[in-house]
Amino acid sequence: MRIVIANQKGGVGKTVSAVNLAYAIHSLRHEKKESVLLIDGDEENFAASDWVATGAKNGVTPPFGCVTLKDYDPKKHKATHLMLDTKGGEGEDALLTLSKQFDLLIIPSKPEAISLRALIRTIRPLVKAGRTNYRVLLTDVASAPSTSGEEAKQSLLDAGVPVIGQMIRRATAVEDASNRGICVRDVKRNSRASLVWMDYTIVAREIFAQILQQEAMK
Repeated sequence: MRIVIANQKGGVGKTVSAVNLAYAIHSLRHEKKESVLLIDGDEENFAASDWVATGAKNGVTPPFGCVTLKDYDPKKHKATHLMLDTKGGEGEDALLTLSKQFDLLIIPSKPEAISLRALIRTIRPLVKAGRTNYRVLLTDVASAPSTSGEEAKQSLLDAGVPVIGQMIRRATAVEDASNRGICVRDVKRNSRASLVWMDYTIVAREIFAQILQQEAMK
């Protein structure tokens, strides 16, 4: 399974999602002896690599490999599942190419207006080219009584935009995990950490189901 996470807009939870989905996929599939490789395609900030390096300084070794895109060698770095974290601001042509090279393109977006407008610009070339192997993942979604997440999801669905059913809730545990270079699941003394981990686990299951459905339709 080959997954790429990209958006023309930065600051939408791209690397956070790439790292925690890598953890979630490993958690779901390691008993089947399936491996995960996280490829850091952000060759300006190296955000995913920095996350893993920060964890190493805190004595944490992720259960998956992590390599920069420049150093990635498919003959050397073999894995059952590949997760590519791209740089922020990927151009239209790059996103279209990525959608053709990977099984599924995940486009994270916050549910606020600025991010959603950028999202529409991001998916426009995919729609024009007739691509269907992409899904929007709503991140940093405020909890009740706010309904911004559900409203954004419904608006996207009404517009024919494919959206992953499970949204990622807003929580300080996400920032804590990033600062320490760990999985959000392992953030202590934060009651919402386990809820965010549950969100990513459900998303990982949805991803597997979506890819299996795509393969069945070929």
